[in-house]
Amino acid sequence: MFLGPNSPLTNSPLIIRMEAQGHYIASFLNQWQKEDIRPFEPKVAAVDGFMEQKDLFMKSMIWESDCRSWFKNANTGKISGLWPGSRLSYIEALAMQRFEDFHVTYATKNRFVYLENGFSQTHFRPGRDLTYYVHNEDRGESVFSELMSTGNAKNSASFLTAQQATKLSF
Repeated sequence: MFLGPNSPLTNSPLIIRMEAQGHYIASFLNQWQKEDIRPFEPKVAAVDGFMEQKDLFMKSMIWESDCRSWFKNANTGKISGLWPGSRLSYIEALAMQRFEDFHVTYATKNRFVYLENGFSQTHFRPGRDLTYYVHNEDRGESVFSELMSTGNAKNSASFLTAQQATKLSF
């Protein structure tokens, strides 16, 4: 769901909020696909901790004043419709996933089964650059591009013969 509870609905352009949320969701889907995870479920302690921090922050804001408002469900209760901070704090909070805040269930007993064939997903991309991390000079940026999934590397052994696999470069 985009722009759900505690989204920054009042303090930034709509498109940047949706892009941040889309990127956050895509990173979870990447992890889910790559590692053959079944459900993600937020931990109760994480939800409670966020709500506690949100309520603490909102006490210092004008939105907490006694008034009827859509972001309080037209009542004077707790604020549920606003992000507890600036638009930059929102974007930066969603920039890094906190997988430790979720219960994760894997499809298999071994959570590392996705490493089975020893190849990166990059090996199977058309026009791949297998040395994307090598530069002639420092570019002032990370050599690690976003490594989003384009497929399931763990299943790639099923469509490779032994001869094809030996031709791939590491």
